[in-house]
Amino acid sequence: MEISTLPRGTHLINDTYNANPGSVAVAIETLCSLKGRGRGIFVIGDMMELGQHAQNAHKQIGILAARAGMTGLYATGNFAHSVAEGAIGAGMDRRRIFIGTREEIVDVLKDRLGPGDWILVKGSRLMVMDQVVEGLRSGTR
Repeated sequence: MEISTLPRGTHLINDTYNANPGSVAVAIETLCSLKGRGRGIFVIGDMMELGQHAQNAHKQIGILAARAGMTGLYATGNFAHSVAEGAIGAGMDRRRIFIGTREEIVDVLKDRLGPGDWILVKGSRLMVMDQVVEGLRSGTR
């Protein structure tokens, strides 16, 4: 879990090395404790190797994100819709949810981030979520 600050004053939590339901829950808790009054933005890629539990586990992550009061939820991967379904079911406004590729997420986010925002990027190593981190670092205006 590496924290850095982007040029426009956005704080970035890079936790892209690995992801499982427990580590994602802890990362969301960490984001909530660090962001204070800032906006909390959560970017999630698939958690791998969950077998028959994958769909439900991703839905539960969406529920956690919604209950944590995330300002935005950006999901990519085969289970992105399950994450969104969980978040919407837990009361998150669907307009605050974006599903797309890593590149699309970077393109959408780079113009939406501002001073005091906190963004958490998380996902299993095979999802190559560090590309989102690098895109945000190099592409944020």
